[in-house]
Amino acid sequence: YVVSNGSHTDFVLPTANAVFDWRVAFPGIGATDHIQIGWGSRTFYAEVPEWKDLTPHVALRALAADRSVILVTPSDEPQAWDPQVRRIRLSPERYRSLVLDIYSRLESTRPLDNAPFFYPGRERFTPFLTCNEWIRRRLAAIHVKTPLWSPFDRAILWHLESEL
Repeated sequence: YVVSNGSHTDFVLPTANAVFDWRVAFPGIGATDHIQIGWGSRTFYAEVPEWKDLTPHVALRALAADRSVILVTPSDEPQAWDPQVRRIRLSPERYRSLVLDIYSRLESTRPLDNAPFFYPGRERFTPFLTCNEWIRRRLAAIHVKTPLWSPFDRAILWHLESEL
């Protein structure tokens, strides 16, 4: 699945299946059927728990080639009827490519101090490589129909409607 909160997209993937078991890499996720994986600015994730906490200073720091993090959290299976959810059917080979691509974006599988679900990412967050563009690139790499660029969630969700 690709899910949106109205501005930010994440993947929701099975915790374990015949192709990959995320519990091996992230034993702290516990007993859950699905995990949610998102990517973004370390500054933004750390300093903006709610939109009311966003300040111009934090936004500028986040957009100035900030270090990235990958957020991995336990999740319920999304409701396919939700307008913010897109279910994508992948062959085992494409799914394997996706999870290996995501896994290769981790700098470490050791969580950040005082942030048990946040892991350091390899890329830098910029205005051109946003959380949504990061998701788009993972999808494009496995040949899922995507926009040419997607700094926002709407274009990704719109393109994925044809994948249903």
